Order: sequence, then C-alpha cells, then structure tokens
Amino acid sequence: MSLANMHMHNVWVQGESYNPHAHEGSVCENCAAIQFSVEVGNAGNHDTGNFTTRFNLDGSEVHNEQVHSLGHGGTHWVQWRHNPLHAGSHTLTVAVDPLDRVHESDEQDNTFSHTFDVLAAVPACREMTFAADEADVVVGHGHPERHGWQQIDVTFTMKDPLGAPLEGYEPFVVFYGPENEESSPSVGEAPFQHGMLRCPNQWLKPTGTLYLTAVPIAGGHFDGGPTLSGNAHYTLARGATSLFFDVQQGKEIITRTATSQQEVSEALRLEGHVGVKFEIIEAGGSVGHESGQTDTHGQQMQWNVTIGTTTLAITPAAN
Repeated sequence: MSLANMHMHNVWVQGESYNPHAHEGSVCENCAAIQFSVEVGNAGNHDTGNFTTRFNLDGSEVHNEQVHSLGHGGTHWVQWRHNPLHAGSHTLTVAVDPLDRVHESDEQDNTFSHTFDVLAAVPACREMTFAADEADVVVGHGHPERHGWQQIDVTFTMKDPLGAPLEGYEPFVVFYGPENEESSPSVGEAPFQHGMLRCPNQWLKPTGTLYLTAVPIAGGHFDGGPTLSGNAHYTLARGATSLFFDVQQGKEIITRTATSQQEVSEALRLEGHVGVKFEIIEAGGSVGHESGQTDTHGQQMQWNVTIGTTTLAITPAAN
C-alpha cells in the first residue's frame, strides 16, 4: 500500500531589523520580531491530507500551524512570527503531524531541533537606512519635500476581535514608498493609548504601503503570545494634512465541549492558543456567561469561543 512520507528541511531563524546589515546572519534583542520558518514536504506516493506543524520554543512556548494536504513531491513553507527574545541560547523544536494523523512509511523523521543564539541588543538594529539622496529625511533636516516626501499626521484606530480598543500590545509601523524607500516614527514618537496609535509629522511618499505589527507587552495579558501584523496601501489626497486607518484584529469562532469555562480555557491552551485573547460566548451571543447548549453528557455543554487571530485588517478611514 502506498503511503505518504513527510520530511523537513531548510529551517530558518530570521530577525526583522530596521537595518539588515546590523548583524547579518544572526538575530539580536533589538529585532522588531523573529520569524521561524521550516519547509515541509511529502516524499511518499500518497497525499498527506491536512496536518499540523508544531513549533516548540525552549520547551515552554507552543505554536501550531495547520497545513493543507501535500501530494507526492509537494512542499510548503510553515512560519511562526514571534516577539523579540532575550539574549542567550534558545532551542526551537519543530514537529510535523505531532498527533500522528497521517499514515507514513517512516514515522521517525518528523521532529527536528535547532539551537540558536540571540545577541545582546545591537543599537544599529534600530537604525533606518535610506538611499544617499534621501538621507535628509532620516536626520530630520534639509528639504525632504524636494525628493517627493510629504509631512502628514497618521492615526490608527486599533480594535480587538470584539470591537473594543486593542490593549496589551505595543505597535510598530513602517511606511514604504514606491521605490522601497522606508520611513517610520522614532522610538517614543508614536504614542499608543486606548487603542489609538498616533504618528505626528510623519514623512511619507504620496503613494505607498505600510506594514503594521503589534508585539505583546512583556508581563502583560498576552505575554508569550504571537505578534499581530497586517499591511495596506495608501494614497495621499492633494493638500491632505492627516491620514486615518481603521485596524481590526481578525477572529475565529471555535466550538468546544466542556463542563466549565476553565476547562475550555485549558483545552485551548493545550491546542497551542497560548497568549491569544479569547472570550467565552454562549449560544445566544452574550459575553462571559458560563452557559450554553447542553448535550447528552450530563454537565457538559457546547461552548462557542471567539479567538483573536494574528491578522490585522487595515482599511483607510474617512478624515
């Protein structure tokens, strides 16, 4: 009987740095985020069916990613974007199909561990670099408008999956011009309060894109959870002095059977939803009640759970 045979190769640990040349080939504490990537493939003669790839960091953080079925010879990159790590040695373990749902000809090659080092904070990692004729924009003097830049106030209204102001995260934004020019607020120049991120006097090209991330605050409610991210295009209206965006964290609704809210929470964490905000919602739709549709198992009930995903949907808002 022909079987699938999954394998892994090309494991990468990459830091997101404002200055890619600050510490080439390594990551440091100043990286905006760290991305773990692994390429999984199927060397067998049978389709795998859908399966899970599980990341385990230092034996304490777990993150699951669902992968669609791979045919013979098929490969897929699986990624986990993580908030910055402290300096020192860390171990990433990746397991393909940890629950053994896929029938394979070889079940012994589904786990791989990789040890890597995080450098102490490299100051240059936080620096922005521009082409030579754009250097005036970085240092904040000269005449950047001569190079096509416009100074404008940018505001993001950020909401969680239930529509409340996003809390517990520290957001960062980078703007890209049509020639891949970059600009971003300096540290401390973009205050974030009550779900509002304000970037006053930001230099932008008339058209471009933006990349917004939100990193869980250390010691906060979502500490240890994933980084949120999203991107969007923008166009500045003629004579505009301000630009507004609505930002909505994505959500997923999951149904679980349990006897209490605590049991539901524990089950979700075991499934890898560590640090992800979720709210227990009864069948009627109200929040926070320990009630639901009873089933045939006595005290057990069906719980609808709204879970925040890592996606930020960014849309321009009216001035």
